[in-house]
Amino acid sequence: MTPAWTLAYDSFEPGQERLREVLTSTGNGYFCTRGAAEWADVDEVHYPGTYTHGCYNRETTILGGRPVLNEDLVNLPNWLVLKLQIEGGEPVRLDNVEVLDYRHELDIRSATVRRSLRFRDGGGRETTLSSRRFVSMADMHLGALEWTIRAENWSGQVTLITALDGRVTNQGVERYRDLEGRHLTPVGSRSPRGDTISLISQTRQSHIYVAEAARTRVYGERGDLEIGTDRYEMEDYIHQALTVRLEQNAPVHVEKMVALYTSRDRGINEPRVNAEQAVARFESYTEAYARHLHAWEDLWAVCDVSVPRDDRVQLLLRFHVSHILQTCSPHTVGLDAGVPARGLNGEAYRGHVFWDELYIYPFLNFRLPSITRELLMYRYRRIGMARALARDAGYRGAMYPWQSGSDGKEETQRVHLNPRSGRWQPDMSHNQRHVNAAIFYSIWHYYQATGDSEFMLEYGAEMMLEIARFWSSIARFNPARGRYEIHGVMGPDEFHERYPDADEAGFRNNAYTNVMVAWLSDVAVCVFEMLPERRRESLRAKIGLTDDEVEPWRDMSRRMYVPFHDDGIISQFEGYEELKELDWDVYREKYGNIQRLDRILSAEGDDADRYKLAKQADTVLLFFLFRDEELRQIFERLGYPYTSDMARRNLEYYDRRTSHGSTLSFVAHAGVLATIDTHASWERYMVALESDIGDVQGGTTAEGIHLGVMAGTLDLVQRSYLGEEIRDGVLTFRPARIDHLDGLSMPLRFRGSMVEVTLTGDGLQVTLQPGSLNTPVKVGVGGEVRELEAGQSHTFEIR
Repeated sequence: MTPAWTLAYDSFEPGQERLREVLTSTGNGYFCTRGAAEWADVDEVHYPGTYTHGCYNRETTILGGRPVLNEDLVNLPNWLVLKLQIEGGEPVRLDNVEVLDYRHELDIRSATVRRSLRFRDGGGRETTLSSRRFVSMADMHLGALEWTIRAENWSGQVTLITALDGRVTNQGVERYRDLEGRHLTPVGSRSPRGDTISLISQTRQSHIYVAEAARTRVYGERGDLEIGTDRYEMEDYIHQALTVRLEQNAPVHVEKMVALYTSRDRGINEPRVNAEQAVARFESYTEAYARHLHAWEDLWAVCDVSVPRDDRVQLLLRFHVSHILQTCSPHTVGLDAGVPARGLNGEAYRGHVFWDELYIYPFLNFRLPSITRELLMYRYRRIGMARALARDAGYRGAMYPWQSGSDGKEETQRVHLNPRSGRWQPDMSHNQRHVNAAIFYSIWHYYQATGDSEFMLEYGAEMMLEIARFWSSIARFNPARGRYEIHGVMGPDEFHERYPDADEAGFRNNAYTNVMVAWLSDVAVCVFEMLPERRRESLRAKIGLTDDEVEPWRDMSRRMYVPFHDDGIISQFEGYEELKELDWDVYREKYGNIQRLDRILSAEGDDADRYKLAKQADTVLLFFLFRDEELRQIFERLGYPYTSDMARRNLEYYDRRTSHGSTLSFVAHAGVLATIDTHASWERYMVALESDIGDVQGGTTAEGIHLGVMAGTLDLVQRSYLGEEIRDGVLTFRPARIDHLDGLSMPLRFRGSMVEVTLTGDGLQVTLQPGSLNTPVKVGVGGEVRELEAGQSHTFEIR
């Protein structure tokens, strides 16, 4: 394996193990398993975990006499369990043997996790144990692992314990441990064949059945070995003990093939029966691995990002692509899945779906748009709940929740634990209604990239119009200003929940929210008018939309209120400039890392709401999501001046007051800086690029990857550094000059055609790949526009 495809650790460090388990997870877009060692049980060092899309369960915890209901993505039975006993001793663990050599690595190209362990036990026996494991990208229900054991200076008897363990709970996030973590009820275990065991459990409230079946075989160099077998069964646990003799320097291979099914799957009868049937049909590890490799190669052909001049950037970009595909792959299509903000390898955010999809879809739109379509359908299937949430709050249209899980209800906690102070505090983040603007934005940009008119006609337009209805009903017209205002909401900056000492949560006129609403109100009118008359009338009848409702959208696109400071800086919200300035140097000197200033201030008895600060990009996010020309059009339509230095001045103002408590913030700031200061942009970009692998937030990545940041770093290359934009059906580029990206090459799928883009010195080469649709593609750089046919290439000069 080459360094550009390998993440490796050459020593075992207990304090880093949970982080490494997340980083070396292996998944296929259906289920994902943390990179825990097969011999490891849950303890303070290790946390085996397996998760699948949509497997949620709700449980109630009594806190201080008050019931607290939470929904979690469920940690499923542990299929990894494989333990080694030598001559009847205790199962081998890293803390009961002398470790002579150790290596733990992830092959990024195939999402394969490997371990190599050489150890000396208490009897002086030296043994090498090599492990490799994958979750198949070729077969969505298959997980497989293989051991090779070599007795180096001894011969003797060993026992291999292969198990399925349903005694698991959700306890992977320390601050959630006071909350109920039991989500599985045991149903039963059995052994349908001599080499196979199976286990079935059911989630306690949502009643989803989860079944696993495992087939374990042992081979010598010349084929099958004589094996003694014993079995132990409980309702929630089953194992086989396989006893075999090892001869000195004669390797023995152990192969464990596992099938995982749930009752949410399509095309099945009963999960356990289907799992047992599937595992009986699985080929050998070697054959299954070959098909798995081929499936990954097909994905890399459309998803790879090549950066030949910077090995570290190359490694991390491919690492991020791998994790995105482990969570969202072609297997995700048909699962009724949203995008868990922390992927499928941890329990942070309870596996909920947030607005992070805003950062994730741009990468998928141009490579695997069928996945984006399916993830947007997750939102469409929950439009009824979004309508109910709006209606219950006194609004019209569809109001999607800040945190979404199984059925689209609001899953945001009403209280959260501040780990610094140890106190439970009210959580107001459900007031981040801007998630609705993010969904609207994602639908529109998916349509721009794909031209998927069928989706727009059948599903997208309905969501967009219902979201526009919501915003027109939450907005209020202020006659004194002659403008529309929105009160009682939070922006992306989660440090600010309410005005200082106010009883009510939320703010007046968050600038990001109001500008997004002005933009989407204009687009909603365009969508309404572009619908064919028959579909428009059908949709009007279905949702009860009248002309009297549409007309205010035009007005809102021209008369939304945007607050400004006296010096022309956009105010994050009305009254922001009246807050106190924070002495940042004092807190940096006292605490070092102050990314989570809200927790620090709260633990000191203070309140972030009092200060001019921000957790992450809020106002600045406008300059990230919209091109300068587009933002100028929005502001000028609103009647506000938009100067050429607007982005720079606002970035400088808020950059000094932002703690970057969310790594998404580095993505946004780097993106805005791409057209202002490429050196500063690249510095921020590298922080974002290294954020998960380096765990820059001090422990959060061990609870699950930050999928939005990973995808955001790829979108930055595509949209900010290559300057990709779609204008009137033309795929345009405006590359930034960054030495690290010289030679950059990536494929893009634009409206059904594959386009290869390569940055070479002072030129940008664009090739419409052979085999693309017959429709020509228009591509532009600067003022030059070329129409390319399949197989044609053109190099644009970069001025």
